[in-house]
Amino acid sequence: MERILLKPINPYYPCQPGYRSAQGTYHEAVIPPGTMLGRRVCQFFEVDNFPGGSLSVLPDGCHDIVLTFDGETLTGWLSPSIRETFTFQFPACRWVFGVRFLPGATYALFPRAPAPGEPLAISLRDLLPDFGPVADRLPHTRTFAQRQRLLTAYLPLASPDDADRVAAYCVERLLSSEIPPAVEELAEESGYSSRYIRALFADRIGHSPKELSSILRMQRALGYLWDNAVADLSDTAQRFGFSDQSHMNREFRKWFGLTSGMVKDAENWVYQIRTGKIRWF
Repeated sequence: MERILLKPINPYYPCQPGYRSAQGTYHEAVIPPGTMLGRRVCQFFEVDNFPGGSLSVLPDGCHDIVLTFDGETLTGWLSPSIRETFTFQFPACRWVFGVRFLPGATYALFPRAPAPGEPLAISLRDLLPDFGPVADRLPHTRTFAQRQRLLTAYLPLASPDDADRVAAYCVERLLSSEIPPAVEELAEESGYSSRYIRALFADRIGHSPKELSSILRMQRALGYLWDNAVADLSDTAQRFGFSDQSHMNREFRKWFGLTSGMVKDAENWVYQIRTGKIRWF
């Protein structure tokens, strides 16, 4: 059977209201999916002059590189994907800078990445032995754009291997389908066995196809509601493939700890997110 190995073309830009609503100045740069960098990275983000404290972070299926600089010391971390809402705890920082990767796109960088939901972020110095020169230069950067350019130049963007292409194709199918394809469907389309697809998701993505599909749908619905103040909840549920508004609310409570109505109507809904675990940086 001919294998269909397409690179992702649908953009995915997760909504992380904790960072966007943090005290300080928020910056974000989205990466077009058709570019070389866009094969692996969906966003760069930063909070300047963060006074320290906690941020609520929602499941999005992504691993992040997170860098903090307090004016003297730079720290770098891999923050693995999460399966429930977390509180991220940061010290006071001149800036908190992040690279958000597409689901499954970090295996080449972090083949030993921890499983989703681990409470501790992992030091980049333990994972990237060649990160030292970048770490030496970052404290001398002055702007978000300069840090973005420096990290872009560092990130290895070698041609994806066969497993990378299969993973990217499967993620793209989940992003572009109102009704998530079954594992057997992904297997038939890609020319691999169902067992291989399940193992690929476990090893390179950290979520099952069903779990990742649910996270992607929730993220897209959340971003749509936040950016569209006049959005109708019933229409939103239909737009993103929920059976009805009640189904959408159950999923919102499951993943985010609040209802879709709270997102639409409450000005301070970000501060009502229910969090369970803490990750320290």
